[in-house]
Amino acid sequence: MTQTASKSYRIYDWAGAVLGALAIGRLSLLLVNHIDVSVFSIFAALIAGLLVADLFSGLVHWAFDTWGTTKTWLVGPIAIRTFREHHIDPHAMLRHGFVETNGHNLGLAALPALAGVLLLDSVAVWNAWFLFFVALFVAMTSQIHKWAHEPSPSKIVKVFQTFRLIIPPATHRQHHVGAHTGAYCITVGWLNPLLDKTGFFRTLERAITFLTGAVPRSAHVCSTKIMSPER
Repeated sequence: MTQTASKSYRIYDWAGAVLGALAIGRLSLLLVNHIDVSVFSIFAALIAGLLVADLFSGLVHWAFDTWGTTKTWLVGPIAIRTFREHHIDPHAMLRHGFVETNGHNLGLAALPALAGVLLLDSVAVWNAWFLFFVALFVAMTSQIHKWAHEPSPSKIVKVFQTFRLIIPPATHRQHHVGAHTGAYCITVGWLNPLLDKTGFFRTLERAITFLTGAVPRSAHVCSTKIMSPER
């Protein structure tokens, strides 16, 4: 990878990190003035936001594992390459710093956070709380994924993993067995059993093949040839 490309990735990661942090921070400050909703409502928004973030992580993970190549326009070098290389060297992400690990997800998290800022009014307070939790957990997903590969995470991380509040290593390890065609959700992994047992992703693949003629995993470039230097 060229020095120019590496610099572009760093700018991309930092821009995503700053944008996401600002958007989530702004929504957090606004929600401080809207804590008069019931604890049950906030808890319901938390669970709903966590499930949506988990589903989103699974859909994104499946898409980049299944379709396209490392040369696909825009997403190939930015995202597909990262996901495919992760199958070859799952511990490579442990060598990445905070911004490189989380910049992309923080950038994605800015969208629901900004939507929450716009929707926050006397009618849509619950919606804003829901979008806040979606943004928060989307922002944290790559870090949670990294912790699932960490050989010695901190004690508090281990507690969250033990109680399945974030995806534990044993659960995520199921994705790294065989052809990497299941257990795609990497935020908490709660949805993995349901989605895998119902054949959710295989159904999506058949639908896409029917509509477009594209064949899942047919264009994989998943070998040591795609390994590249650290960004």
